Amino acid sequence: MNFSIIPFVEEKYKKALLTLWKENLSLSNHAFSLEDRYDWLYHKNPLGPPSTFIAINTESDQAIGTASAFPREISFLGTHKKILILCDFAVSKKYRVFGPAVPLQKEIKKLISNENVFFLFAYPNAQGSGIFNRLGYTYVGDVENWTKVLYPKAILRSHIKNELLNSIISFVLSLFFNLIDQIFLSIYRIFYYAEPMGEIDDCFDHVWKNNRYKSRYIIGLKDSEYLRWRYKRSGDDIEIMGLFRKRDKRLVGYVIYKLRDDVVLVQDIFTVRIKGQIKAILLFLATAMRGLKKKSIFISFYGSNEITDTFKKIFFVKRPGDRKCFLLTDETIQYEIKSKNNWSFFDGDLDI
Repeated sequence: MNFSIIPFVEEKYKKALLTLWKENLSLSNHAFSLEDRYDWLYHKNPLGPPSTFIAINTESDQAIGTASAFPREISFLGTHKKILILCDFAVSKKYRVFGPAVPLQKEIKKLISNENVFFLFAYPNAQGSGIFNRLGYTYVGDVENWTKVLYPKAILRSHIKNELLNSIISFVLSLFFNLIDQIFLSIYRIFYYAEPMGEIDDCFDHVWKNNRYKSRYIIGLKDSEYLRWRYKRSGDDIEIMGLFRKRDKRLVGYVIYKLRDDVVLVQDIFTVRIKGQIKAILLFLATAMRGLKKKSIFISFYGSNEITDTFKKIFFVKRPGDRKCFLLTDETIQYEIKSKNNWSFFDGDLDI
């Protein structure tokens, strides 16, 4: 089979791109149409559109694959850098063996030669990891999944078959978990309160400006303009809970999340300080979600043990994951980039 890899041209290949998305990407969880997603990603990103390549079957002139990388600004140990995050890698099922997958990613790889790009960041599943190894990317670690159980009945059902006994034990455990959370939270309630937020306004810029750990970690830009694009213009059913300091009612942190059936999916967490405020906002969230009868809170995270230790202290449990992180840069991979402990990327940073 003969195929060619060409830069994406909207006027010619937009329809084909949307078809590739529809047939090969898991976008069913998005609450907006493919057309809306395209407009959001290609026309509204304040940092510009993705760089996209299309694989064309030269015999039929049919688009059979695509790969993209969208621009992202990060704080790298106190300095601002531009990176590209790989996304929307899709190859038609018929052409996945000896097809255009590797040639597509070779074209994406060439983007590192742009003098303004610090590194490329890839977040493939287990099946796609081999491609990035072959192309010379550096494996830097696994994404970790963390779950906090709010109501254990469904989990216990696989271990306790008697429904009445399951209900009794689940009730007791739920009371115990909630009691422990409230004991922790009673300390934080002295200094903070939390409430839902409908809009992303300028007070989010204060949190970004005053954050104490962006000079220590690799963190994606989180000013109000970017957050509005990422979470409020995408059409997603996003919820936001803000953490406020009692003495001056100033926003000092937030958690952004989605509700999927009975599970709370955390998209982003950001606070002025690390340990105490992250614990506080997650405990406030757990209390609110228990009131809505949600069963668990789920976090995907790539980053520092300092932050994951915070999860552990409020009874989040690490679960197996299948996502790996890879980097490509023209520079010698520095220790600061390679070390997982210098990162703080949540699900909203990792995926689009």
